Amino acid sequence: MGCPWDATHGKTGISDRMRPGALSQLWNDDSPAFRVTFDGEAPPPAARYWRGPELWAFDGQEWSLADRYRATLPLVPNFEPASVVDYEVLMEPTEQSWWFPLDVVLSAPADSQITGDGQVVSRRPLIGPRRARFQSAWRYQLDIDVVPEQRATALQLPTTGNSRSRTLAQTWRDAHGNDDQAVIDEALALFNREFTYTLEPPPLGNHPVDDFLFNTKAGYCEYFASSFAFLMRAANIPTRIVTGYQGGSYNPSGNYWIVRNSDAHAWTEVWLASRGWCASIQLLRSRQSASTLAVLPQRCQKPLTGTATAGARNGAIASIWSRDIGARR
Repeated sequence: MGCPWDATHGKTGISDRMRPGALSQLWNDDSPAFRVTFDGEAPPPAARYWRGPELWAFDGQEWSLADRYRATLPLVPNFEPASVVDYEVLMEPTEQSWWFPLDVVLSAPADSQITGDGQVVSRRPLIGPRRARFQSAWRYQLDIDVVPEQRATALQLPTTGNSRSRTLAQTWRDAHGNDDQAVIDEALALFNREFTYTLEPPPLGNHPVDDFLFNTKAGYCEYFASSFAFLMRAANIPTRIVTGYQGGSYNPSGNYWIVRNSDAHAWTEVWLASRGWCASIQLLRSRQSASTLAVLPQRCQKPLTGTATAGARNGAIASIWSRDIGARR
């Protein structure tokens, strides 16, 4: 699923779980997820990321929520005042509790909670259409501190399974010592060199990360996000997966933006001691030329079938499984 698919409630949309598969469920679903009306100008395209559930727990097959500590950690971003935007969201029914505010959220409805990891959770499920106002800042930096429990959760892996991937990550760690950036570079180079983006990936077996990394080498955004997060955790780099939406299209007659289920996306964030939580594409940006980064698409446009061409592979893969946060500081 090009991102999480909510099979539990019989509705397509973002869920609290993610595993490889069912990708066309969202890609082909152009029904509205929500509509947004900004009080002023909309943020630039690179900043239009709508943050939803964060997935911290991995059982070897599936990523899911971990909420033991989220209510106790305040979200205190440092932000650039000029990037603050006020807006109204009209959310379609989801039968779940998540809003999807622009990242990073500063204020939310009174009947919702802003969690310590930046999610906005309604205190009652979104059964019918719901309207609410938010304030966000699209140039920001989160606190670089991480509490021990959060760090432990962001390093959690099953005790067994996907052994080849664990060995690969340990090889990178042994080669680079304490240089986390060098380990991250190894993973980014691997994906950009050997893998193919496709809407029709082959099935994976009981060790999906190993299968993807060493056998099929083809998939949609959640395949890349899941395997990257596994490799980083196996190399002792705290990592989480963020699910949500990217982009949206403008309706000039109604003066609002519409975000569709087909805009669903997943990206990875790693925690570095000197920088806090960073989306993985931000780390790629520091290593590549401006000309290379200029061709990174915001999302692949339909119709897209089969596999990406070799010429598109270097940039497309990076943009699909991680997030372009050039707008972030």
